Amino acid sequence: MTTTVSVRMDTELVRKLRQAATRERKSMNQLIVEAATDTCSRVLEGPSAYDALADAIGCIDTGGRFDSGRASDEFAESLAARAGEGRL
Repeated sequence: MTTTVSVRMDTELVRKLRQAATRERKSMNQLIVEAATDTCSRVLEGPSAYDALADAIGCIDTGGRFDSGRASDEFAESLAARAGEGRL
């Protein structure tokens, strides 16, 4: 099943799309569908921001009080340590 979708593009992008479609021997529709499919796959199939930071959420001990300035520093230190360990 397919659905028609209307997309607004500036004239320069349409010109480039036509040129690319000609070079690839594809329709403009095919290029747009491929680009949308690739983008959706990359965005939706990859880890979410939560997934990427799940092990860091709640890892900062503020000593029972909320000190956003210190929490920010500790979080930055924690991320730097994780990056050094190859966990980011």
